[in-house]
Amino acid sequence: MNQSGISLAFVLRALRCFNAAAFAALAFFYFASYSLAVLLFDSLIEKMRHPPAQMKSP
Repeated sequence: MNQSGISLAFVLRALRCFNAAAFAALAFFYFASYSLAVLLFDSLIEKMRHPPAQMKSP
């Protein structure tokens, strides 16, 4: 195999690893953002369900 073939194989292997890492990162952030949105929405619903006590004026 000549030098350009070795370089091409190296580049293709590096791109494949990069694509796998990028896909894993995107999947992580997608599910993390979904979970964060659910947690925030649940917190908001809980606050609406149990509003803080009103301060009484003297």
